[in-house]
Amino acid sequence: MNINRKIHDLKRELSNRYQLEEERHNICGRNLAITCVEDAEALFSKMVFGDPNSLEVKDERLPYWATLWGSALVLADVILTKNVITPGESMLELGCGLGLGSAIAALKRAKVTVSDYQPDALKFARLNCLQIAGQDPEALLLDWREPPTNHQYPLLL
Repeated sequence: MNINRKIHDLKRELSNRYQLEEERHNICGRNLAITCVEDAEALFSKMVFGDPNSLEVKDERLPYWATLWGSALVLADVILTKNVITPGESMLELGCGLGLGSAIAALKRAKVTVSDYQPDALKFARLNCLQIAGQDPEALLLDWREPPTNHQYPLLL
């Protein structure tokens, strides 16, 4: 499947559950658009004030992934300006959220794997990697508290 088709399919799937918006950020002179949830605060409130017995609330699986964190912008800047990525190097982003760090690593030609314990975070990360870097990363649904033992990565984000 080509990149444009993957982008279209992911946007369609995500827009069935969320109002999407594109945030624009200038990172090292690059004007990047990151697709995210339009009102992440409402999503957070809905979950927090919803069923207190739900797995999401009990296990603190709150939608932190739905917000582009300032630390992700700093990480993106570091990846672009410092020699921290070797082209072809395998890397894993733990708790990838919207996937900006992975997308920038993909621009630097890393072999990217995104991971999160929220399936929708993986979809947003894949979408943003495709849109920014033209790369569809491997996506692992995992809880960082119980990492897989069959994968090793020389670089963790």
